[in-house]
Amino acid sequence: MRIHIKTSEGKVINIPVPLSLALMFIKKGALNIGKEQLKDAAADPAENYADEEVKAAEAEEDDGSSSDDAADKEDAKKLIKGLKDAKKQWGHLKIVEVLSADGEEVVITL
Repeated sequence: MRIHIKTSEGKVINIPVPLSLALMFIKKGALNIGKEQLKDAAADPAENYADEEVKAAEAEEDDGSSSDDAADKEDAKKLIKGLKDAKKQWGHLKIVEVLSADGEEVVITL
């Protein structure tokens, strides 16, 4: 993975990131976002079904095993496998490309 930054003054910064390190951060982020969404759903009283899911998840956490965590980990593994397959198939795939009006640019390639 490579992060390319170009400032409006013309300075260029290229940051190579090992794919394994990048995938580790993606996996951690995906798992944390899943947990936050579950907590946000529990905070909304209009979604009664989410409250039941949170209560069930909390009860499972007391046992030390949680099916939600297992599902999240499996989803994260599928995401990582998909990214690795995309890298093999398309090579340098642009994940993020941001161009500002004043000439700054950030490009993240896989």
